[in-house]
Formats: sequence, structure tokens, C-alpha cells
Amino acid sequence: MQRLTAAALVALGIWFVITVLGLLHADYATAHATVAKPWNALLLIVFVLTMFWHAVLGLQVVVEDYVHTRWKEVVLLVAIKFLAVLGALAGVLAVLRVALTP
Repeated sequence: MQRLTAAALVALGIWFVITVLGLLHADYATAHATVAKPWNALLLIVFVLTMFWHAVLGLQVVVEDYVHTRWKEVVLLVAIKFLAVLGALAGVLAVLRVALTP
């Protein structure tokens, strides 16, 4: 699954960089209109969700490999997943707010 999210992040990352470079000298209204386009908003949400999912998978492997006290491992895994869900929800909410605000 980590390889699948990595491959998705490569494609989405290229799209994201191209989009950001296209908005480099744009004003707020142009940037807002670009994010408000349905495909751009959808791809941005997929990018945010995939990025956090990939991060959780990677950090989970690190914790499982290097934390040898069981209760510390469980606490760290729960904290990582909680923070990832919180960050992903904040990112999706931010994109939706920009995309749906006139």
C-alpha cells in the first residue's frame, strides 16, 4: 500500500507543482478560481488524503521497527493516526472552503 500511495504521490505531486508554478504571480482571485474548479479541488483533496495516508504508513513502520516497549508503541501509533486524521480533515476542509466559497 505504501508503494501504491508513493506512485500516486508522484503523479499528484507533478500536477501540484505545475499548478503552483502556474499561479506563481497570480492574484488572489485567480488562485481562488483555479482551486474552485471541480477537477483541481478534487485532485487537491486526493493529494492531501494520499499524502497523510502515505505518512501514516511510513511512520507506522518506523515505530514498529524501533520502539520496543509495547505501550509506547501503541501510544505512538494512536497519536500518529489521530494527528494524521486531524491534519487530513483540516486540509480537506480548507480545500472545500476555498472551492465552495464564491
